[in-house]
Amino acid sequence: MTIWTAGSTGEVEPIRFTLLGPLRAWRGDEELPLGAKQQRLILALLLSRAGESVSLADLVEVVWGDRPPGSAVNVVHRYVGALRRLLEPELPRRAEGQWLTGSAGSYRMRVTADSLDLLAFRREVEKSRLSAESGQLEDALAQIGGALELWRDRCAAGLDAALSDHPWFVALENECTGVAREAARLALRLRQPAAVLPALRRSAARNPFDEGLQAQVMLLLAADGNQAEALTLYQTVTKSLDEQLGVGAGPEMRAALQSVLHSAGGAAAPAVTEPAARPEPEVTAGAIAANRVPALLPSDHPYFTGRQEALDELAGRARRRTGSLPLLGIDGIPGVGKTILAVHLAHLLAPDYPDGQLYVDLRGFDALRQPLDPAEALRVLMSAMGIIEGSDSDDLEARAALYRSVLAGRRMLVLLDNAYDADQVVPLLPGAPDCLVIVTSRSRLAPLDTTMGAFLLTLDVPGTEEARANFVNRIGPGRAETETAALDEIIERCGHLPLAMALVAARADDQPLPAIAAELRSARRSLDAFDDENLDNNLRGIFSWSYHRLTAAAAHLFRLLSAHPGPDITAESVAALADIPQVQARALLGELIRTRVVTQHRLYRYRLHVLVRTYAAELAAATDSRAEQTSAAHRLYGFYLEAAEAANRAVEGTTGSDAEVADAMMWFITEHEVLRSVVEDAAERGDSTTAWRLVSASQFFYHRYGWWSEWRDVAQTAVEAAERAGDPLGRAQMERSLAGALYFLGHHEESLVRLRTAQQLFEKAGLDPDRAQVLMNLTRVLLSEGRYAEAVRQHRRAILILRAHGLSRAEVAALQVVANHFVVERPRVAEALARRAADLCAAIGDTQGLAICDELLARCALAQGRAIEALNHSGRGIERLAGSHFRITQAEALTTQGDILATLGRAEAAREAWREALTYFDDPRVRYAVGLQERLRQSEPAWETD
Repeated sequence: MTIWTAGSTGEVEPIRFTLLGPLRAWRGDEELPLGAKQQRLILALLLSRAGESVSLADLVEVVWGDRPPGSAVNVVHRYVGALRRLLEPELPRRAEGQWLTGSAGSYRMRVTADSLDLLAFRREVEKSRLSAESGQLEDALAQIGGALELWRDRCAAGLDAALSDHPWFVALENECTGVAREAARLALRLRQPAAVLPALRRSAARNPFDEGLQAQVMLLLAADGNQAEALTLYQTVTKSLDEQLGVGAGPEMRAALQSVLHSAGGAAAPAVTEPAARPEPEVTAGAIAANRVPALLPSDHPYFTGRQEALDELAGRARRRTGSLPLLGIDGIPGVGKTILAVHLAHLLAPDYPDGQLYVDLRGFDALRQPLDPAEALRVLMSAMGIIEGSDSDDLEARAALYRSVLAGRRMLVLLDNAYDADQVVPLLPGAPDCLVIVTSRSRLAPLDTTMGAFLLTLDVPGTEEARANFVNRIGPGRAETETAALDEIIERCGHLPLAMALVAARADDQPLPAIAAELRSARRSLDAFDDENLDNNLRGIFSWSYHRLTAAAAHLFRLLSAHPGPDITAESVAALADIPQVQARALLGELIRTRVVTQHRLYRYRLHVLVRTYAAELAAATDSRAEQTSAAHRLYGFYLEAAEAANRAVEGTTGSDAEVADAMMWFITEHEVLRSVVEDAAERGDSTTAWRLVSASQFFYHRYGWWSEWRDVAQTAVEAAERAGDPLGRAQMERSLAGALYFLGHHEESLVRLRTAQQLFEKAGLDPDRAQVLMNLTRVLLSEGRYAEAVRQHRRAILILRAHGLSRAEVAALQVVANHFVVERPRVAEALARRAADLCAAIGDTQGLAICDELLARCALAQGRAIEALNHSGRGIERLAGSHFRITQAEALTTQGDILATLGRAEAAREAWREALTYFDDPRVRYAVGLQERLRQSEPAWETD
C-alpha cells in the first residue's frame, strides 16, 4: 500500500525514499531537501529499521556517539519535528501523522515497499524465492537480479563515514551480500552469469574481505568467459587478506580458484602464486567472517540513574560461576525501564565478554507485529556474526544447533529484549557456560527458572528519592531547587513510572514545571497529559502492546478493573466485580499478570499501576456501556459491605470465637486501605448509603486498633456524602461516628457539636437505641471536660434506654465510661461500677470487655493503696488480651501496669511497660501517646555529679 500526502493543488502525491545508495526523498516529482547532517542521520537510522521502532537512545548515539550534550534528547525531538513538517507540511499540531510516529520513548517511520527501496528490495527477493520454490527459475533470476539493481551503493552513501560501523547498517550490508550470493548460485545454475554480475561486482567492491562473495564473483567471471580476470581477482583478494588481515585465502576462495583453473583447461592462464599455507579455521555449515567481533548493544541511555540495588544483584549473579549458563531475566510492567536497565547492565558487563555482544528485539509485545519467530531471531544473531548458512538453515533445530556450535568456547553476551514467553527464548540460549544471557519481558519467565536455573528479577517503579533523582537528572538541579513543589507533584502524578517521567521531562525545556503539574492535575482521569507532539500518545501505545495480547474475556476484565477504586485487588473481589466464579477470576488474573497489566505485589493480592488503571478506564469508557460499569461498581460495593459487616460482628464480640475475632481484625488490617477507597468512590458516585454503612462497619476496628485519624477522615467523607444526598439517617450515624474519632484525637468541643447534631437527628427519627449510644458518648466527653452534672444526667438517660431495650453490651460500655471517670476522685464508686460491668461481660462472654474491667479494677485498687492487688488485676487483663488486635485496650492495660510498677518502685520495669504501650500508636502526636512520652521523660533517672 502506498501512503500519500496532499499537495498544494489538493491532489495527493506519493512520498518515496531511497536508502540503498544516497539518502534521498521525493514528494511526487519534487526532491525534498533533507536538511543538516544530523537530521539526515536520524532519517537514515529510522529508514534502516524499515517500519520498526528506534529508541531515543539509539538516535542520540548515531548523532553524537558516546558523548551527547545534555540537550541531546530535546534536539532529537526538534529534528524529528522538522522531518515531520518536511514530509507533511499541513499536519496539525499534535496530530498523529502518516509517516513519522512515536511510541514508548521511540520513533518509527511508516513505510511500505512502494515508498522505501529497502522494502521493495525485500519484496522482490521474497518473490524470487517463491518462484524458485515453484520451479520457475528464470522468473526467480529476473526478480532477484531486479532486487540487486535497487542496491546501488552502501546504505545512505555520503553519510557512510558515520554509519559504516553501525550494527544496523552492517546487518543491512550483510543482508545484501547474502542475497548476492543467492543470486550468484542461481545464475550459475542457469548458466546466465551476466544477469547478476554487475550487481555482484558492486557488492564485492564494498566488501573486499568477504571471501565467499569474492569467490562467487570469480565463478561468475569464469562462467562468463573471463577466467583471466577471475584469476587476477583471486590474486588481488589474497594479497589484501595477507597484508591487511594477516590471513591466507580460505577454503571458498581456494575452491573457486580450482574451479577457475579447471574451466580454463588447456588455455593459457596467468601464473598464480599461492601464498604460504596457513591454518584453516574450523567451519560448520557456514563460514564466519574473519576477526568479526559483533557489538550489537544499543547505546546506553544518556539519563540512566539509580537502580543500584537491582544492578548489584544482577551483576553479582552474572559473575557467579556455577558451571552452567548465567541467565538473567528482568520483568515488570510496561514503561518501568526494563530495557534501559538491561542495556546499562550489558554495557557494564561487556568487558567480561571479549568475543562480542549480541542483541535482538524479540517483539514480544508490539503494537503492530507478531513476536519474532525463534528461527528468524537466530538468523539475525548469526548474521551479526557473519555466518553464511546452508540450504537447510530454515530448520529451527538445525539453526539452533549451529548457533550453539558457533558460540561454543566463546565468551559472548547475548541480550534478548522484549520476549513474549520462555518458548521464544529457549532456542536462543547458548550451550556454553562462558556466555551470559540477559532477557527482558513483561511476563515473568518462570519456566526459565524451573528448567534453566535462571535468576528472575521483577522490576518495580523506583522509590520517591530515586524517581526524583531521575527526573532532576533530565531537567537539571537548578530548576529542581526553584520549582520543588511542582516537581514533587509531577513525580507522584506520573506514579514514579520512568517512561511517564521521561515523557513529561521532555517538555520541561520550554514549559515551567508548575504549568506541567497543572496539566497533569487537570487531566488526572486520562492520559492526554502524556501526549507529545513528537511522541504521539506513546504511553497509551506501550500499554496497548499488552492489551492487544489479551483474550476477549481478559480484556473485558481489564477494563472492568478500572471500576475498582482500591490500591489492590483479590481474586474474590475480582469475581464479585465481574460477576464470575472465583476459579475463572483466578485464571483471567493469571493472564493479566502474564502480560503485566496487573502485578502481584503480595501473596494473593494484585494491583494496577495508577496510569495503567487510567488506560483501562479510557478503554472502558470507549468500549463498555456506562450501565455495565455502574453495575460492576455496585457489585463490588456489595461484596466489601457484606464482608465488612460480617467482620464487624466478630470484632464487636456479637459472633465468633477468639480465633474468629482475630481473623476479623486481620481482615480489616489487610483491607482497610481498600475500604477507605471504596468509601471515597461511593461518596463520589453519590452512593451515600454504601459510604456510611462501610464506615459504621469499620469504626469499631478503627477504635480498637487506634487508627483514629483514618477513622476521622472516612467518617468526614461519609458525613458530607449523606448531607449531599439528603440522607438524615446516614448523616446521624456518621455525625456520631465522626464525634468518636474527634474525641479520641482530643478535639472535645468539636466532638460535642457533632454529638448534639446526631442526637437531634436520631430523636426526629425515633431511634431510641441509637439515641442512647449518643447520650453515652456525650457522657464520656462531658466528663472529660469536667461538666459532671450534665454528664450524670446524660448517663442516667442512656442507662434507662439501654436497659429498656436489653442492650447489655452497650450498658457495659456506659458503666465503664463512668467508672473510668470516678477512678481517682471516687475509687470505691468506680470499683462498684467496674464489678457490675464485669459481671455483665462474663454473662455475655465479652473477653475484651472483661479486660477493660480488669484495667479499671487495677486502677481502683491502686487509688486505694492496694498496689499488689492492682498488679494482679493488671496482669490478668493483659493476659486476656494476649494475641488479640485490640491495640488501644492493650495500650491502656500496659500503661496502667507501668503506673503500678512505678508506685512499687520498679522504675525500669515501669518504663518498659510504657515503651511497649507506646508501640501501639502509629501517630505519636495523639493525646494518649503524648501522655506516655511525658511519663517516660519524667521517669528518666537523674545522674548525680561531683
